[in-house]
Amino acid sequence: SSGLAQGLPKRKHPTRELPDLRARPPRRRVPWERRARTWLRDRTSAGREEGVHDGLIGSAIRQVSDCSVVLATISSKGGTGKSTFSLTEGLVLSQYPLARPVVVEVNPDWGNLRQHLGDANPRTLVDLLENIHTVEARGLGKLQEFVTMWDSVPVITAPLSPSQMRELTPRDYDRLLGLLRVHYNVVILDCGTSFTNPLNQWAIQAAGHIQLVGWPEAATMEPLIQAIDYLASEVYTVDYRGELAEIDRVEMRSLAMADMTLIINGAGSGSVNPIDTGRIRGLVPELAGVLEVPYSEPLRRMLADSALTLELMPTPYRRAVKRVLATVLTKLAHEETAG
Repeated sequence: SSGLAQGLPKRKHPTRELPDLRARPPRRRVPWERRARTWLRDRTSAGREEGVHDGLIGSAIRQVSDCSVVLATISSKGGTGKSTFSLTEGLVLSQYPLARPVVVEVNPDWGNLRQHLGDANPRTLVDLLENIHTVEARGLGKLQEFVTMWDSVPVITAPLSPSQMRELTPRDYDRLLGLLRVHYNVVILDCGTSFTNPLNQWAIQAAGHIQLVGWPEAATMEPLIQAIDYLASEVYTVDYRGELAEIDRVEMRSLAMADMTLIINGAGSGSVNPIDTGRIRGLVPELAGVLEVPYSEPLRRMLADSALTLELMPTPYRRAVKRVLATVLTKLAHEETAG
């Protein structure tokens, strides 16, 4: 057989060049959790709704990417989840490519964001104000020294000392906001509970949109509805928005209402005296939105342990936050385009 093989003509194999694997661009690795979430989003009603909200948020962010919008999160009562919502809203917003959010604590007494942040930066907004000339000269790199990164969202905290907060004035915060608007395009102000405190009054006036957070029970929601009526009243508008004093009273109320969104935080928590969401919508129909954010015990545990990340955020909660962002940012983007 060896002799027969030697007598046969040799087969010619075509020469092939081996591909240079190093020349190929690296493939982007997507965690399987994100792939699974995308797969489910495309196949469920709630997921498709989230996809719509993703599109609305992305479009709105593109429209305001060359400017800066301010959102003020406030309530008439403590413990409604203002700080939680401010942080999670910033965290969700940080996933969009053109979004550059920052959360800033505006608290007339003392800061409470630190309990959620874990190992927070000891340098607060007071330190930032003391070094603001240097930061303005050296830019974002210097600004980072006063920021706490909570997963992917930057946070600037208030001092723990009430005496330090007492020395801060609206003018201080106004200068701080001017600096932040250079580097971030969405500034989220986490406010205290007093609507008449000078710092909160400043935040309300500085904000392009006001996010009022209430717990789903009558004792919390009734004062909040009264606060909404106050913010949209002629007395408040004339006192704090003098430029609108010549507008018709009904139109003035309509404009003020359209600048507010009511967030019913903790929906489904099993409150002793739950509110009727439909009735609330009937009381304030002119608001930009009356939206529910579900109660989530896993979210509360992760916040208490300073372990919450965007990937670990419960899906129903994430979708509710996106619903709020889609409502608020779409309105702001429309105003920016119209202006």
